[in-house]
Amino acid sequence: MRVLFLAVGGNRRRAVADEAARVVTEGGRATVVVAKERSWLDTPFAPGVEVVVRSGMELRSPPRSMEWLLLFRLPRKVYRTVGRGPLRAPVSLMGRLHERAARRVQRGVVLPLLRRRHKDGPGVLHGSSYDVIIVGDAASMPDAVKLTAGASADEVRPEVAYSLAHLTG
Repeated sequence: MRVLFLAVGGNRRRAVADEAARVVTEGGRATVVVAKERSWLDTPFAPGVEVVVRSGMELRSPPRSMEWLLLFRLPRKVYRTVGRGPLRAPVSLMGRLHERAARRVQRGVVLPLLRRRHKDGPGVLHGSSYDVIIVGDAASMPDAVKLTAGASADEVRPEVAYSLAHLTG
């Protein structure tokens, strides 16, 4: 059994960790999605439980990588290369102005386009690749709805529950 635990809010840390360990001991695969890894450091997970940080998935997507390359990495490299010797001061000023402009373009143009295009969240998680989705807290409910609503008619939708005890099958 492949189980996806959505624990974005982190309210039920102990219950999510225990249920994920139970899935692994019964021979299944457990993936836990959290919002911030730092808030889960004191919660021990059983060996075999995969913990995924949601913000890291969004940042590693191909569109975000291309955005960072074009808006920030390449211009920084150009400014570092050109900004040596007598051109250091003007190029440094141009670099700072470019950073401000790039951040405005990122917030005003790129991020709204990415949000509009990828309404169902990061493309790393697909609801159809799991048998069960466990919603660990209220903050995870929108993600569960997006994952199950995105399934086509020929795909089997995963069962959604609040805990393993609430499964119907």
